[in-house]
Amino acid sequence: PDLTPLWLRPDARCAGCDLCHGGAVRLRPIQSAMLLDAEAQNGLFAAVGVGHGKTIVSLLLADALQSRRAVLLVKPRLRDQLREVDLPRIRRHLRVPADRITVLAYSELSHPSGARALEEAAPDLVVADECHMLRHKDAARTRRFLRYMREAPQCRFCGLSGTIANRSV
Repeated sequence: PDLTPLWLRPDARCAGCDLCHGGAVRLRPIQSAMLLDAEAQNGLFAAVGVGHGKTIVSLLLADALQSRRAVLLVKPRLRDQLREVDLPRIRRHLRVPADRITVLAYSELSHPSGARALEEAAPDLVVADECHMLRHKDAARTRRFLRYMREAPQCRFCGLSGTIANRSV
């Protein structure tokens, strides 16, 4: 089913942005499926193609999973764009629980000053956009992520990526 009505702002108006193409914003079937699966499984692993709307889903997962505090992990170059451009644009149309989401770049976990970033945020949900960034078990960011998940077993995980596997055997 189309889950758009669950998050559509009643006061949403648009002057033809790229989200609604001059009409109303609608979640794509794959986006609704991801949100339904996340709720049913209390977490998510979504290998979904590039350009299929993972960013919107990553912002709605905190609400779909009734998270009190969520951390959204993103690539460093996307952090500021998400905070300053994408989030305000999406919030014009959809009810995004931005007050319950902390956006962190993977590089913040990699740097010694961010060693306790997850503990300080104390999320009950970690959404890893481009979750393949956690693939190297010896990388500092992956070790810190895994340590937090061990220390906080109540924390749920949602991993999304359009490039979860490479093409080599």
